[in-house]
Amino acid sequence: MPRPSRPLSRQKRKSTDASGRAAGRNVRAVPDSRQAKLGLLDELVPMLARAIGPLCEVVLHENTSRPPTIRAIGNGHISGRGVGDLMSKVFVDGKDMSDLKTPLFNYLSRLPDGRQHRVSLIPILDRGKVIAYVAVNFVVQDIVLAQQALSLLVNAESREEAIEEAFLTPGDVIQKLVDERLHDQGRLAALLDKSERIELLRYLRERGVFRGAVDQVASMLRVSRAAIYNYLRECKGGPEA
Repeated sequence: MPRPSRPLSRQKRKSTDASGRAAGRNVRAVPDSRQAKLGLLDELVPMLARAIGPLCEVVLHENTSRPPTIRAIGNGHISGRGVGDLMSKVFVDGKDMSDLKTPLFNYLSRLPDGRQHRVSLIPILDRGKVIAYVAVNFVVQDIVLAQQALSLLVNAESREEAIEEAFLTPGDVIQKLVDERLHDQGRLAALLDKSERIELLRYLRERGVFRGAVDQVASMLRVSRAAIYNYLRECKGGPEA
């Protein structure tokens, strides 16, 4: 006689989940590196914009469409864009730089309203593929205008001849006057007599350069300070040292 079949309630049945894996087993999830990177940047981008300041717009463009779309943005008031808006097209030497893998740092561009801004475009790669771009847009329009104004104030007129200027100290002026006076007289300072020394001091006083120069003139004439004061007393108006 054939053996009776077991009741269905006692049969061992294997259930499966929706993916076809056996239910009840612990399946280790594989981390999604792409989403991990994008999730980190979602939080970082607006904080970077706030840290740099209100003239800097930081944008995360997700590279899942052509052109990529904005996934996160900080200081979007600068360009008037928001999440979901399209990324601007970038051309290098007339070539469309889709899937750019090399960063472009600090190039100049213009916002839709015409203001100049400095841009750095940084590709984000995952397993060799460009998954996003981080753009750092710093408005420099006011700085450019200030630079132009400063250049007008600083730049000199173009000239054919070379012009140089040297600033003299009071000591240089006295030395020059004494040298010129001695040259005109054809005399050496050490050979001057008393009347010639007094005349030289009067010459310096009249030009308003003698005040505070007793020591220097005494050294040049190779006489003492006392002698200079004696000469000055014999000059009209008394000493000014």
